[in-house]
Amino acid sequence: MPLKRAANALAELCEIAAAVITAAIFVVMLAQIWFRYIQGGSIMWSEEICTMGLIWVVFLGSVSLVRDQAHVRVPLVVDAMPARLRRPLEALALVVTMAFLVFLAWLGFDAFNQGFHRTSPMLGISTRWIKLAIPFGAMLMAVLTLVAIAESLRPARSDTGAARPSSPTLSEK
Repeated sequence: MPLKRAANALAELCEIAAAVITAAIFVVMLAQIWFRYIQGGSIMWSEEICTMGLIWVVFLGSVSLVRDQAHVRVPLVVDAMPARLRRPLEALALVVTMAFLVFLAWLGFDAFNQGFHRTSPMLGISTRWIKLAIPFGAMLMAVLTLVAIAESLRPARSDTGAARPSSPTLSEK
């Protein structure tokens, strides 16, 4: 399914971006340790760049978790239901997740567009760009959730006639 492949590609791009940012944070922290304990000085902007990077890593990394349906969930109620009710309940959970992500994106865009942004003291970067991670990540997660909803509405049988698992992940081929 082309939509599924596009969703997987989007999630993989987010994984790569999160990995690059994480590696950059690691390098900056190592440099900070070197300068602080060996050189006797410090990198004044290291904390700011690491904090900004971590915020983006959280929202970009969450996209892959949505694709794989790996976020924390408690399937106790769904698992206790008869098999015929599990798929509709899982679809309902995806719809509720989608609504939450759209609401989060709306709040994030609102925060991004407000006028109460500060500028970081060392780097001179507006907090507006840090806040952009919220709607950006939420919208990407919403897109992947929409694909998961479409997948959950497909018939319960696969092309081979074998029953599909009740909660397929988007990364399954």
